[in-house]
Formats: sequence, structure tokens, C-alpha cells
Amino acid sequence: MGLKLLPEWTPQAATLLCWPHGGTDWAPRLQAIRAEYIGFIQAIARYQPVIVLVDGPDGLSSLRQALDGQPASNHGVYTLELPFTDTWIRDFGPLSLSDGQHFRLLSLRFDGWGGKYPAEANNALCRQLQASGLFGDTPFHFSELTGEGGNLESNGRWLMASRHSFSCRDQTADSPESMLKQALGLEQLFWLDCPPLPGDDTDGHIDTLARFSEDGGIVWQPPASENDSRKLEAQLQAWPGPLHRLPPLPEIVDDGQPLPASYANFLIVNDAVLVPAYGVPADDAALAVIARAFPQRQVLPQPARQLIWQYGSLHCASMQIPAGVDLRFERLSPA
Repeated sequence: MGLKLLPEWTPQAATLLCWPHGGTDWAPRLQAIRAEYIGFIQAIARYQPVIVLVDGPDGLSSLRQALDGQPASNHGVYTLELPFTDTWIRDFGPLSLSDGQHFRLLSLRFDGWGGKYPAEANNALCRQLQASGLFGDTPFHFSELTGEGGNLESNGRWLMASRHSFSCRDQTADSPESMLKQALGLEQLFWLDCPPLPGDDTDGHIDTLARFSEDGGIVWQPPASENDSRKLEAQLQAWPGPLHRLPPLPEIVDDGQPLPASYANFLIVNDAVLVPAYGVPADDAALAVIARAFPQRQVLPQPARQLIWQYGSLHCASMQIPAGVDLRFERLSPA
């Protein structure tokens, strides 16, 4: 058995996050988003260590100040200083592959979601992580394939991805689909082709639409458009396992801009699933659906109303590091 992109429910050693700073698009609402991030950090730290990347001494100081006086966590919160200009580490952070014994970290080429945003600093993040020594002897592979982790969903056998999003990237490879299979070690692809949610600048990442669940099924978010919802549901009928339909969300608008809120953007951690909560009545129904799909885990709401202002949510903002990776905590500083 070769190295394969691991399912997110594989036991985890830590979660990576990026602390918002004034050089990111969060600048106009920095205080509000940092408050939401602190709650997110504390929620993850109930179940496993959290590694927060900070952009420099000022970022480190602001994180420590925000954490000061917070309740003690079950697990540690650690920091590492590295440059970054965006916080959606799911899309440019390291992907984890394993054959059950050996591990490899994979970096895809990040082009700022199809050239929409500057990408140079974030595309370099994995090389910076490798140089930091954080991952010890775990090898890295730097692929020429353009893509983002938010559009790659693995159950250990199948890869599920959004064809629409993948086709919007500038590929240097002659055969990107073949290269995708080779890079991720998953020969079986389940493509979904659905227009992105309104306001989604990722061109329809799979983690806004559909996610694998531990019961062999798929949890999926019906788009607000009835035509798009029917189209997506028709494609999902080809899946042989259970389908868990999330409740539709009411339109969430900020300053006239529709926001791509989705309950499918949940985050799996050890023993729990953190589900985005947007402060709407459908939040409770979404928790119930995800609890049926993950019956062995606690399913908990996590506020994400500020996160969605920049078109992402819990999954977009995080990257899991599986147990078994040579993670060197001595390279980190306590928060």
C-alpha cells in the first residue's frame, strides 16, 4: 500500500492556525476576528495541541495578551513566527499522506485562488515550515500541481473534489487529473460539479459543499439555489453510502455582499467535531445532522460569524497534523 492522503478523522497530533494580523484582509475587523479566533483556539485545545503561526513579535504579543486570563486548556497552545499574508491555512498548508507507517507532507502550488489575491508569501509557507525544523525528519514533497487543501476531501480510499474549482486553476501540468491522483495516492475520484455558493471566491471548494463522514457517508450542504441543490443532490446519489443533508442556511449578507456560509465547513479533531455556528435557527439542526454522521464524537457549535465575513469558516482556517508525523514541539514557544 502506497502513501495516501489521510482522512481528517485519523488521530491527530496538533492543529495549525494562523493568527490574524494587520497585514491581512482582517485589518478592518481585527479585534472582532481575534476574539473569535481565541474561542476557536480554546475549543480545539480541549482535544489536542494547537500551533498558532504568528507573523512576528507584535503578533506573538497580541496573541499572548488575548489568551491572558482565558481558562486553562487541556492541551498546550504553541507559537511559531513565520511570514504569511492570509489566514486560510487549509489551502496552502501541508497535506499529510501515510501508508500507516511512513508519513510525507505535501505542498501544492498555491496561486491565490486562481490569481485573485497575492500568493507569493503563502505559497512559500510550507518551505518556511520545513526550514523551521518543526516537522523533524518527516519528508516534504513540493508539487507543481496547482490546488488547495480545501478542495481535496479523502476518506482514505476515495478523493472527492469540486471539478468546477479545480478547473479554475492555472495548471502547469499536462495532465492535472493524473498528477492529482499520483500526488495524493488515491486512484478513485468522486468529482462533483456544482456552481460555487454566492460570494465564494474559491470557485466552489468541496469543503463548502460535501464532506466524507466516518460512517461511510457524505455530509452535504444544499445551496440556496433550488436548481443548484437539485444538481448537487443528483450527483451525490451515485455515492453508495448514506447521505446526510444539512439544513439550508438563510442568506447571510454583509454590506450588500452575500457570504458563502456553510455547515459543511466543520472541523474534525480528536473525539469531536466543531461545527460552524452563524447565529441563525438552522444552527441546531446542523448539529443534529452531523451528530448522526459522527456518532462516536462530541459535536459542538463554534461561532464563525466573523470568519465568514472573509468567505471562509472553521475548516478553511485550520490544518490538522496527524499523529505519527515527526512533530518537534521543542521548536515552538508556549503562547
